[in-house]
Amino acid sequence: MFWALYCLDELVRGLDHHNSIRDDGFDNINKQVVQALKACAIAPWSALVGFVREVIMYRALGDRIAKVKREKVWTQKDWMWCFFDIFGLAMPGIFMQCMIGMFHWDEILLNFKSYYEVVIEYWFMTWLGEIIVQNFYHKKLHEGTMPLCNDWIRDIHSWHHLSKDSNDWISTWTFHPVDFLIENSTGPIVFLGLKSLITMGWPRVHLGSYLLMSVNQMLVHSCNPYSITIFFPPFDFIMLATISHNLHHSTIYPTKWHWVWPWHHFNYRLRQADINLYNEHFGTNFQFEQIPCHKTVSERISDFGTLHIVEDPKRSQYAHNDEPEISKPKIELGTTNEEEVENEI
Repeated sequence: MFWALYCLDELVRGLDHHNSIRDDGFDNINKQVVQALKACAIAPWSALVGFVREVIMYRALGDRIAKVKREKVWTQKDWMWCFFDIFGLAMPGIFMQCMIGMFHWDEILLNFKSYYEVVIEYWFMTWLGEIIVQNFYHKKLHEGTMPLCNDWIRDIHSWHHLSKDSNDWISTWTFHPVDFLIENSTGPIVFLGLKSLITMGWPRVHLGSYLLMSVNQMLVHSCNPYSITIFFPPFDFIMLATISHNLHHSTIYPTKWHWVWPWHHFNYRLRQADINLYNEHFGTNFQFEQIPCHKTVSERISDFGTLHIVEDPKRSQYAHNDEPEISKPKIELGTTNEEEVENEI
């Protein structure tokens, strides 16, 4: 995903602190429009990268992925909403924010400044969205306690949950337009407002940080439970967001795991309980280490190659061992004649 950020660098590098209508007036309006249109490319570009990645994950993991996910067919309706949310909502939104100077694109370097602008500010926008949207709006939708427009809002959010156990990348884009704007815009808007109050100036955010929010949404819906979503190794090791969010979309306990980042995974027992529940419900055998860097690279590759799927959850007890052989009935030659023995064989 960071490769995708570098690929966009040349395209939108001109979107800097000085290239905005607010600063330069309308003399450079043509240049600003061109740069804003270029910036809009991050929406289809991130979706394309996410699509290619998901296809690769299906190929690489093969039958280790849950059978219900492997048998899923991306329908024409799925693709219709995908294209509408990308070209009808995401791109116009990015264009308008670029035109008023809310985005900038500084060259991404391997230093703390770039990490802060791209990753840490992405954390802030996500956390604010978690606190406001996931903790109140999203949670109350599933609990049925939304005070205003309860039935209508629950109906539009149900579009996103059309994929249940078969949830994967395409679910990222199957949103009702209103629900899409509420869930994806609240965090950035609140963050920019707070940033304006703190700096007492015009708020700006790195376009790459906004891109990571889209990337995060695609990864938490992925078919690959090993997907990283936070881009900070200690947190990515502890919080298994793809595990918890796939459980949220599943047919079991839809009122739980409403947070995108599973903070409860800092409790080891709750983290392990989610892993076990995921494997039991989906009939898989994905294993996660308890201690970071506990195994060597060769051991990790060996373990990856030996994992296999357990289609029936009732057979999960045989996840690590071969099924016991069924003993064949023995024929006692002393009590039967040769013809009977041949017939039984």
